[in-house]
Amino acid sequence: MEHVIGIGEYHITNSLEDTIKTYALGTCVSLTIYCRKKKVLGMVHIALPEATARSTGNPAGYYADTVVQLLINSIC
Repeated sequence: MEHVIGIGEYHITNSLEDTIKTYALGTCVSLTIYCRKKKVLGMVHIALPEATARSTGNPAGYYADTVVQLLINSIC
């Protein structure tokens, strides 16, 4: 199955049949992590480096300071 990741979204899979991709990064960053031991892949489309006190309503993967550890913990 093909999964297209939008801004602030992430996807984790252990299926060898899955494809994860993202488009239109521009100033955003895409981070992909793979755990060889568990054979789990994850990708996130990050928009901004850090959340602020005024940051509300954005998806979980929108900010690097919150999603990187979340992605690592989910995969490993």
